[in-house]
Amino acid sequence: MAGTLTIEGKQLGKTRDLFESYVLPAPDTDGVISLRGLIVHVVRCEVDLFNERTERRKLVHTLTRRQIDLGAEAGQVVSGGREEGENTADPDGAVEVALLGFTDGLFFVFVDGEQRESLDEIIPIGQDTRLTFLRVVALAGG
Repeated sequence: MAGTLTIEGKQLGKTRDLFESYVLPAPDTDGVISLRGLIVHVVRCEVDLFNERTERRKLVHTLTRRQIDLGAEAGQVVSGGREEGENTADPDGAVEVALLGFTDGLFFVFVDGEQRESLDEIIPIGQDTRLTFLRVVALAGG
């Protein structure tokens, strides 16, 4: 039985998380995967979710009073029907960018609190594995 991956994003030098942590299904492996495979799995899941949200935005939805109120509080009430400007993401392109970002040192990956430094490193996957992406920001003029 596959476990779950808890995904979190942090930025070097910031106390606030980049986004609220969330859970994805773990890859269907025999309990181990390379770091490359793990990054590919997360990116492909994210692209699938993004593309699903994009498709849902194209449909017009009837909103409840609560959805309208929440949208008004956030500054935007959206009922769908959006066509222009809504592109789908390319999974292969997104994977390529993510792997390049890792090899270029734009972000670090920690699995259950331990930094992983090689895309070929084999990672054990448990029932609930915590995956942290730490964004590194270059200094201005450096």
